[in-house]
Amino acid sequence: MMHSFATPLPTFPDELADFYRVDASQRIDAQRRGALGQFLTPLPVARFMASLFDDVTGDVLLLDPGAGTGTLTAAFLHEMANRQRSPHRIHAVCYELDEAMTNYLASTLEAC
Repeated sequence: MMHSFATPLPTFPDELADFYRVDASQRIDAQRRGALGQFLTPLPVARFMASLFDDVTGDVLLLDPGAGTGTLTAAFLHEMANRQRSPHRIHAVCYELDEAMTNYLASTLEAC
C-alpha cells in the first residue's frame, strides 16, 4: 500500500526530527506535554541554537536532557557537519522520560 504525504518527506535528520515533533504535537495530549514540561523545540529555533556554538573541535560530549524527538541533537550534528572545522568525534547522550517520545527519538538518532 502506498502512503501519500501532504508535505515532502524530510531530507536531513533534523528535518526528520521536526517532522516527528509535529506528529507528536498532534498525537500527545497538550495537558500531558505540559505536565511533563515538554516544549518540543521547532527546527528553526534548534538550528539557531546550534549555530551559536563557537569553534567546536576535538572530542565533544553533548547532553540532551529531555530530548523529545531529538531535534536539538540532530540540529547540532547538522550544524557541526556543515562547518569548515568540525569536531573529531561527537558523543551524544540523549535522555527522555516520556515513552511516547522514545520511538521518535530512536528513529531520529538512527538517521543521524
